[in-house]
Amino acid sequence: MSGNLFSTTVVSSRIRLARNVAGLPFPNRFFDRARAKKLADEVFFALSPLRENLVRYYMEDLDLSQREQYKENYIISETLIRHGETAAVITNPEGSISVMINEEDHIREQYMQRGFCIGRLFEKAMDIDANYIGKRIDYACNDRFGFLTACPTNLGTGLRASVMMFLPAVCKREKIEEIRKTEMFRGFTVRGASGEGSRGDGYLFQVSNEVTMGVKEKELVERLEEIVMYLTEREAKERLCLKESGDNIYKAKDSCGRAYGVLSNAEILSYEEFTKLFSELKLGVLLGFYKIEDFELLNDFIVAMRPHNLAMWEREGEEDFLDGEEKQYDFSCDTVSDKDVYRAQCVRQFMERYLSKER
Repeated sequence: MSGNLFSTTVVSSRIRLARNVAGLPFPNRFFDRARAKKLADEVFFALSPLRENLVRYYMEDLDLSQREQYKENYIISETLIRHGETAAVITNPEGSISVMINEEDHIREQYMQRGFCIGRLFEKAMDIDANYIGKRIDYACNDRFGFLTACPTNLGTGLRASVMMFLPAVCKREKIEEIRKTEMFRGFTVRGASGEGSRGDGYLFQVSNEVTMGVKEKELVERLEEIVMYLTEREAKERLCLKESGDNIYKAKDSCGRAYGVLSNAEILSYEEFTKLFSELKLGVLLGFYKIEDFELLNDFIVAMRPHNLAMWEREGEEDFLDGEEKQYDFSCDTVSDKDVYRAQCVRQFMERYLSKER
């Protein structure tokens, strides 16, 4: 299968491991602030040999904007924020490693990367878990249940492997529910990008394992790889069907064209509206209506336009996408309305600089 097909379908890969410390109450009953900080220190020390430029933050030391930006980028969770003075996170500048201390479990390891690399991430995660953290921390586990976790759905391996996928043609062709019900998805789920209960907004879906007991970790990851390859092939097939069907192609051109028109001219754009329209534009690129030299720029730009990323970007003057462009505003992104105006300007400039019409 072509690597280009994966690059336009698979957005990111993630491995998450849930671990608890033997002899300690689960985090929802763990109120010993001194012991919690000691645990964060122990995990940080265990990870110190890694060449990842890791830093440790206690939740109480992060201001609101920092916490919200980290949450927005999936480095921390709302649960970790709620646990306040007993919670911490160990992460690297890229956010590809995030070890949350006293989230739902004592230790929540997350390893994330762009693209389809779930196998490599799994090997990295298991190595760090066993040979670094696991060498210093006595995990709570037994022969019958495996790793003991706060939520019974994580018992056993404690592993959640997930891949974020962009499936616009599958959605346009109304095939997503049919796919979800196929036999090959037994033990796995296809959810919206925000996880359980969420919709596939922006045509983004998270494919992950539901089963954590009675199966080996490597088998779960290999099965997920098979499912991702199937979905990638199915998306390619549905894109071809869109192109070859007269009615469908005109409907697709219309929705992509309307998105292009609004994005090119809007003066105010909420993140929700931007995401919806920009996803149509991404489909337009895939169907050949519009052209961009590097498709990954589209995914990176969506992340940059998230509310708290946008505010940080404006404050620090990081104009990766608009390098050399003159800022045409005289306000800071401190309010929702300011963000929406600034976002619209950034989008207009991005479109003018990077996108061209093929027709």
